[in-house]
Amino acid sequence: MMIKCRKLLLALAAMLCLCAIAAAEEIRTATDLPSGAADGEIWTATDLTPATADMPFAEDITQEVLINGESTKKHLNRMRDGNYRSYWETASYAGSRGLHITPPEGKAAGAIVIRWRSIYNVATLVQVRNEAGEWETVARGSDDFGAAYIPLPALTQEFRVVAEADPQTKMLISEFQVHTTGRLPKNVQVWQKATGKVDMMQIVAHPDDEILWFGGMLPTYAGEQKKDVLVVCSSYRAFNRRQELLDCLWTAGVRLHPVFLDLNDMSAPTVEAVLDAWYRPHAFSSVTSLLRKHQPDVLVLQDTKGEYGHKVHQAIVYVSQKAVDYAADATYDPDSVQLYGTWDVPKVYIHLYKENQIKMDWNQPLSAFDGKTGHEVAAEAFLCHVSQLKRWEYKDSEKHDNSLFGLWHTTVGPDVIGGDMFENIDKLYAEK
Repeated sequence: MMIKCRKLLLALAAMLCLCAIAAAEEIRTATDLPSGAADGEIWTATDLTPATADMPFAEDITQEVLINGESTKKHLNRMRDGNYRSYWETASYAGSRGLHITPPEGKAAGAIVIRWRSIYNVATLVQVRNEAGEWETVARGSDDFGAAYIPLPALTQEFRVVAEADPQTKMLISEFQVHTTGRLPKNVQVWQKATGKVDMMQIVAHPDDEILWFGGMLPTYAGEQKKDVLVVCSSYRAFNRRQELLDCLWTAGVRLHPVFLDLNDMSAPTVEAVLDAWYRPHAFSSVTSLLRKHQPDVLVLQDTKGEYGHKVHQAIVYVSQKAVDYAADATYDPDSVQLYGTWDVPKVYIHLYKENQIKMDWNQPLSAFDGKTGHEVAAEAFLCHVSQLKRWEYKDSEKHDNSLFGLWHTTVGPDVIGGDMFENIDKLYAEK
């Protein structure tokens, strides 16, 4: 009975997370699906056009479409059961490994979303049969995103999805969604790729750390102030946690797809053991390269003591601190310098750091979230971490105060006013 109750609670939490994402379905700019394509035209995620109030909302027809796997039909419904732990994979024998999708009668498929189960996402092609009966590509999805949104040219006929590099590439899909044409509801994730400079970078150890220890930071700066915020996650053990992180970030207003490092998660007795397992040069150069490439004005890190003593938390903070020094050093990693140049991060904050502390107010109402406070949005976003709800709950405790940060490094001077991680940043650019 207790097990059933726990499962019910987890399912309810997942529903609440989705409701939080989809609440108040307002018009979003530059997120409408194309209504049609010229012959031979291929749709990509950059083909989205501005919304207008008279457009109907896109309908989720995932449960109505007919799905058949060319290699195997086994477990196909695992792709639309709402459970990130389950997944469908193509068979290992030769032959095309794609999916065939047939929209229901009278409805046109205007977009698909593929949520990958594997570490590496797959660049995909959407194809239809031409008059000669041959498969012809009409849409393309990149391998940049763990939740890949692919707009379509209003397909009413059967179409298939295959890997771009090789139709026989094995695909592992956690969830697969199909939408009609129209305005996108807020819960449809159309991620952007961070290709250059960002306003803020947050580096954390695990999915859920980005909310538990930082409170309303993401809703405030990404959601309310529309700053480009890039979240970097070093470690995780289960693939479902990648998808949970995407849901959490989207709920909190983040639109840049997070970066996942390949640093193993583990239970270790010391920080040294973690660093040995990670191989220090690789860990240092990975983070240093990210700092140089994205040039954040503000970098925010976890507690140097690991909040509750977690060695992986402590290790990624140590690596990040070293990377801040390395990023400004032209003699370190010349290849990275040649690609991006050096970067001296203007401001670096550390959770609970005792020097130069500021107290953030996450209780301010945010207009981007219909007046909810940063704490309230963060609490809703945390519900997306369904797998962690039995172990953690979001709360602003005195011991782990997620509104308290110390300025560990600055090139723009100390905070005087306080309460804003971007204090003095405007002066930096005014001088230029």
